[in-house]
Amino acid sequence: MKVVKVCLILALSVAGSSLLFSQQAPTLTPDQQQQFDSQKLTLSIEDTISSKRWEAIKGYEDIKEPDFLRLLGLDKEALDSQSHQANKTMLMVGGIGLAAVGLIVTLIPAFSPPMTTDSFGYSIYDAGTALTYEAAGAVIAAGGAVMIVVGATQPRDITPYGQAKALAEKYNAQLLIKITGKE
Repeated sequence: MKVVKVCLILALSVAGSSLLFSQQAPTLTPDQQQQFDSQKLTLSIEDTISSKRWEAIKGYEDIKEPDFLRLLGLDKEALDSQSHQANKTMLMVGGIGLAAVGLIVTLIPAFSPPMTTDSFGYSIYDAGTALTYEAAGAVIAAGGAVMIVVGATQPRDITPYGQAKALAEKYNAQLLIKITGKE
């Protein structure tokens, strides 16, 4: 019985391979191949723990996700992607700026100690004001750090890898038809 199963699997494998090779892409002339290579879409991927990050390449140049989607005629999705990337950048840059402001606020008492005058006219160090600067600066810096973390944890692209791959393959198939003139 095992021999029959193995023979059946081998026969199906050979039949599937011959079917696959019988439907090959049309042969392109060197000029057509060069045109196809310069316009085709490919994806380079980087596997991370949580997902697959991808980058689109049109011909020989990297393109960003909004440009990839716009090329495919998905204008709404391209705008969504562009907005997502702008928000991610705003969180990162804003967080860095806010953290820097917080650090500066905490350092104010070190460079210009808060002073007050007692009832006799003598200047004394105002610890309450200094602590207020320190606490406010720490809270501002912590807010900036939270913004940086939130921005850094946002996915780079909003289109899942599998969907992007399918879109690129469909585009390439249509490009091949356009170049060869065979529909």
